[in-house]
Amino acid sequence: MLKIDTQNKTTQEYKSAQTNYKLGQSLAKLGKFAEAIEAYNNAIELNPNYSISYFKLAEVLVKVGQLSQAINAYRKAIAVDPNFADAYQYLGDILVDTDKKEEAIKVYTKAVEIKPELWDVHHKLGNLLQEEEELEAAVAAYNKSIEVKPDFSWSYNNLGDVLVNLEQWEKAAKVYRQATKLNPDFAWGYYKLGDVLVNLEQWKEAIAAYRQAVAINSQAPWYLYKLGSLLHQQGEFEEAVGYLREAVKLKTDAPEFYLGLGAVLIKLKQWSEAQEYLQQAIATTDSFDISHSAAAYYYLGVAQSEQQQWSEAVELYRQSLEISPDGGDCCLALAEALGKLEQWSEAVEYYRQAMLLSGKSDRVLFRLGEALGQLQKWAKNVKSSPELDVKQEKIADFSGKFFSLQKAVTKEPKIILFTPYYKAKHPERQEELIYCLNKNTQCDEIAKIILVIDDEHIPEVESPKIEIVKISARPTYLDWVELTEQKCQNQISILANTDIYFDESIARIREIFASDPQGFVALSRYEKEAGNQTLHKTPHWSQDVWAVSGDFKFTKSFKNSLRVSLGVPRCDNKIAYLFAIHGAPVYNPCHHIKTVHVQESQLRYYDKYGDTSILGGTAWVYPSIVINEPSKIQIDLWTLNPSNLAGLQINKTWDSLNKKSEKEESKKSETSDGEKSKEKKIIHNVLGFDSDWQYPAITEKYAYQMANQFLTKDNFEQNVVYF
Repeated sequence: MLKIDTQNKTTQEYKSAQTNYKLGQSLAKLGKFAEAIEAYNNAIELNPNYSISYFKLAEVLVKVGQLSQAINAYRKAIAVDPNFADAYQYLGDILVDTDKKEEAIKVYTKAVEIKPELWDVHHKLGNLLQEEEELEAAVAAYNKSIEVKPDFSWSYNNLGDVLVNLEQWEKAAKVYRQATKLNPDFAWGYYKLGDVLVNLEQWKEAIAAYRQAVAINSQAPWYLYKLGSLLHQQGEFEEAVGYLREAVKLKTDAPEFYLGLGAVLIKLKQWSEAQEYLQQAIATTDSFDISHSAAAYYYLGVAQSEQQQWSEAVELYRQSLEISPDGGDCCLALAEALGKLEQWSEAVEYYRQAMLLSGKSDRVLFRLGEALGQLQKWAKNVKSSPELDVKQEKIADFSGKFFSLQKAVTKEPKIILFTPYYKAKHPERQEELIYCLNKNTQCDEIAKIILVIDDEHIPEVESPKIEIVKISARPTYLDWVELTEQKCQNQISILANTDIYFDESIARIREIFASDPQGFVALSRYEKEAGNQTLHKTPHWSQDVWAVSGDFKFTKSFKNSLRVSLGVPRCDNKIAYLFAIHGAPVYNPCHHIKTVHVQESQLRYYDKYGDTSILGGTAWVYPSIVINEPSKIQIDLWTLNPSNLAGLQINKTWDSLNKKSEKEESKKSETSDGEKSKEKKIIHNVLGFDSDWQYPAITEKYAYQMANQFLTKDNFEQNVVYF
């Protein structure tokens, strides 16, 4: 009988495994990676419980680009030795390289749990956490790296970046200073330090930091631009021009560089050169970020204002506001220019808009009062009549105090709010819906709330304002329109998403429908974040509230197109598009009316980009500057296959036909006018007929003369007011 010595066999296998392991090391050093891989695999086959063989095999596999096999080898090393910190570290590195960042975070975290002195792993972990926007955890990781290795400048620098995102400016400045102390030739560190000091309004220190960055690297255009811009801000115009000129030479495709140089040249009254650079800013502006064009038009307007070219300035300011309606300084400048042209009515509206965007100031209040003072002579003779409601409006007088001015308005229509209501999937989301419903019942401007319910859910809130309408499927815009026709005659119908609430500013929606009963409102929201309410970052992209007059005239074909469900991606853009192409002026008065969106839970039940139920034309609705001025509309086309589309164009056939028809009517009207009686018109509470007015009126003085010409003195004294 043959006897096998198992102990001797195991010893031999172990020795053979060690031999193959050492052979693999030697071959790897010689760059013979294929042979090294074979040797390590032999070692593993002979001794599968030796973790270092898997580890070394993984290293070679990484060198030959076999990353998935390397990942498996590191995992096997960890399976054999769960406390193998280096295996976790290098596995994390490959996971980062293969874009498996969430898993890499877990692996790195395990590595430093086993071996806390791995400072570089703490640093890498901080980088990943920063990318994943887990900012507080990133701060902790960088601080641990600094604790273990306090002389590594990049941990300070990256920690500063996270602190900037957290808006912890003082702490960020401290760590950036330490980064530059450890590495005095680190220009980027001085540059970032300068940015933080600007936020802290430590102007001199910021200029010094930027100067140091430029001294180290004078060929970095952004360093030169930031230094030049700050010197401009601090009134050092001559020095600022030098740095900005250098920035423009080094980087010719940056619109902000041309913009900054043009702006400072205006300060130096070098008009033609300033205009040249500002036009260059417009030419180089990317279509995805048009804010630089808006600013360039504003500064071009400033240049014209400085030269007292008021009409030209007005047109340039208007162009700026068409691009970016949020420009408070531009609204103020436009109001000033309109005042110089004695166009006081419009000047008043832009002064008010400037106050709304930039906050009240003594200067703006004074100028608003001055503009309103120019209109006071028109209003002081207005007396109440049974057909009019009279309200008091506070305005500023010339000394900055307040007085009352009577303002005649027609009887106000009621505001009826329609909103879907449903049972949310999560309790915290339901609480947000309840909160909004409560807020809307408390809004005095809303006369009635009609809840459209398709899931038999019973609302938690009770109020005499609430009426329930049950339907069998998800609500559509057509459902809203049909309910409007049934329930809102002579009233204003508003449709809002369930997580929206209103404040008293909703009253101003009446101004739109008073001037345009066939208009359509698509209103962008403000976001509720803790105690703050901020306008949506890109308000033209998204609206959550829509409104029409109860007397809006819908055609049958238009109504058929409105079978669009609420709450699906792009439904808001589609409905704005449909109203726009059917001829309705579209308004987005989000700078005048506040609607607040409550979704702090961040719970959403739709796929924003994967949902393809809405295709074809959609519309972006830009905010209106003046409340009753229609918005600019940009058409956006959604298609599943854009490759075959050669282009898009707007067909203006109907517009041409309408203009031709208007011309023919105008000729008929001119013939008829020649036969009119030359006697003065005697009218009550009317400014005048369109045919008697030059439009637009050149000045308010001209308007006064026309009113005086066509209205009898007696009636004018009692009944005429011009706004």
